[in-house]
Amino acid sequence: MIFLDMDGVLCDFVSAAFSAHGSTFDPQDYPRGGFALDEVLGCTTAEFWRRIDFAGEYFWENLEPYPWADVLFRELQQVDEVIIATSPSRSPASYSGKKRWLRYMGMHGVQSMFGSRKYLMSKPGRILVDDGEHNTTQWEREGGQAILVPQPWNRAKPTEDMVSNILGQLPDAG
Repeated sequence: MIFLDMDGVLCDFVSAAFSAHGSTFDPQDYPRGGFALDEVLGCTTAEFWRRIDFAGEYFWENLEPYPWADVLFRELQQVDEVIIATSPSRSPASYSGKKRWLRYMGMHGVQSMFGSRKYLMSKPGRILVDDGEHNTTQWEREGGQAILVPQPWNRAKPTEDMVSNILGQLPDAG
């Protein structure tokens, strides 16, 4: 069973968040390992979410899919059952907007788990594919295997081929 994160893995939350704050995301200028976007953008946590929540469902359902999103999803489905594991914000619009995004991407029939405590689903034999080190660390602590998706906000080494990078880290990958 593979648990696949959305934001930062399948879709570009960071660029959309920067845009909501009148800024442009540049991976080259991003402070390596800076997961707290409010700090990177120089605002409070409340202000960070206020601007995103103001956009409502529109913000979430219109996140740009990464170029590898569809291929990664389909390839992982060939390996095992895939469950979308995503952390919505506190706004109800986040949940409904993410559901709409999944439908738009043709993933409406796929099982999904919405919640910030992903580690509760971890156990041996289960894999988490996520860009958040806090999620991958907790997942592994609970006995599962985690694959950290390379992004500027984590320690994973950047890659040119995201799909091959992730598939190559699966158990029994050649």
